[in-house]
Amino acid sequence: MQKPPHNNVLVQLEPDKDPPRWVLGYVAFDGEWRECASMPMTPSDDEPVRRAELDGVAPWVARMLGVHEVRLSRVVDTQRATWWVTT
Repeated sequence: MQKPPHNNVLVQLEPDKDPPRWVLGYVAFDGEWRECASMPMTPSDDEPVRRAELDGVAPWVARMLGVHEVRLSRVVDTQRATWWVTT
């Protein structure tokens, strides 16, 4: 996995992909989205917050970043379910 070069790390739910997935990435200094890692999403009709809990997104992100734990903070007003990641 390519580690993000700074702290603008996000995780997004991409339910429209085949298969649906969670994506860990960051917004680069040029404003472009850069994907670092992804994992499959468990099919579910639950709300995104519940999906993140069921799929263990926070522990997965922590493993990908090489830290003990992370905190996910939901971003409001985005087309896709998105969370800021803080370590």
